Amino acid sequence: MPSLRFIHTADLHLDTPFKGLTSYNPELATRLSEATFKAFERIIDACIREKVDFLLISGDTFDRENKSLGAQLMFLKQVNRLASNQIPVYMICGNHDPLSSWLRQMVLPPNVFRFSSDQPVSVRFFRDEEPIADILGVSYYDKALTENIAVRYHRPIDPAPFSIALLHGNLTGTTQHDNYAPFSLADLLAKDIDYWALGHIHQQQILHSGNPVVAYSGNPQGRDFGEKGQKGCLLVTLSTEHKPIIEPIPTHWVRFDEVTVDLTEVAITTDLLDTIHRSIENALNDEVSSSIIRLKLTGRTSLHHSLQQPNAVSDLIAQLNEGQLLKESFRMVDAVHIATTPEIDLEQRKQGNDFFAAVLQAFDRLEADASLLDQSILELGKGMSPHLRSDNRQLSEEDRQYILRQARLQLADLLTKEEA
Repeated sequence: MPSLRFIHTADLHLDTPFKGLTSYNPELATRLSEATFKAFERIIDACIREKVDFLLISGDTFDRENKSLGAQLMFLKQVNRLASNQIPVYMICGNHDPLSSWLRQMVLPPNVFRFSSDQPVSVRFFRDEEPIADILGVSYYDKALTENIAVRYHRPIDPAPFSIALLHGNLTGTTQHDNYAPFSLADLLAKDIDYWALGHIHQQQILHSGNPVVAYSGNPQGRDFGEKGQKGCLLVTLSTEHKPIIEPIPTHWVRFDEVTVDLTEVAITTDLLDTIHRSIENALNDEVSSSIIRLKLTGRTSLHHSLQQPNAVSDLIAQLNEGQLLKESFRMVDAVHIATTPEIDLEQRKQGNDFFAAVLQAFDRLEADASLLDQSILELGKGMSPHLRSDNRQLSEEDRQYILRQARLQLADLLTKEEA
């Protein structure tokens, strides 16, 4: 029985400039200038490795209408690699690279079929002279397309076993991207299409996993902290005998990540860098690609006041980033947010004769009054932990001690801030 195997990608945004980095870290910006190209190269590698039938590109191959010569040459080099392996490419143009912006001197190789912009049309894929799939698509002619073009897609009258549609557009209700070629999920489900290969939204997501499959591949390379984590393409297997198989393939060359580091019980500066490095590697889970990271430092630590000093954050970033750009896979820290709290010896502070000591002593008197304590625990517990019951008589002793411990610490933090 017929089967089909292909890779679906979109939003390559080749030649993304990463403008924000150029001013404060030109060396990193230079490294990142290769990122979108490297991600596309990994997609081509996957096509060849997996021996796919074809590659789908659902719009925004280039980041700008004014395509650089380097971006053009790189794109042609990679699709020619597919030509050498008898793998066709079917592509549409999106709002970043509308059809009107493609240069006449950029002649595509015979294995690349670029859809026109008049109306959705279909092209047939054959294997051993047997029709296997009808592939439908339409390109943007200009950068702004506000019509719902999904409703104009139609499967051919005499169809091949599989039908696949490429569409660059915005799912109704999604606000993160411009509302180009808007459509609803119902619009797509109403069509006799087996797989909708979507582009425009950069988050990889399967909108419908049954018949038909409706999927955004996401972009293969994140470009800022709004596009965090793993990025990639989709390897798709369709068969008349079993359900579709959708397999994400990571392709990012650099990923953007946010990592929280707990500094509780980290008491000396010599342990600070080790703790941060260990937390980063644990969070990235043996990721082999490079990363740009924003750190959030939390926890109760005696290093809190040192971290609050002028230039502490910039000095820490400099230490963490030293020599990173010399590595093949770097870990660059972009920013550090300090959310630690000071380590406090409550017993020692309680022995004083200041306001801080008086409040802590009052807390002890509260604990000694059983009826007042029960009511206080009930009120305190409501805002501390969702698992705590509304009736304090049903609280376990462990819950009661947790509430008291947290209340003391929160009170100490408030008083410490007042003293700062």
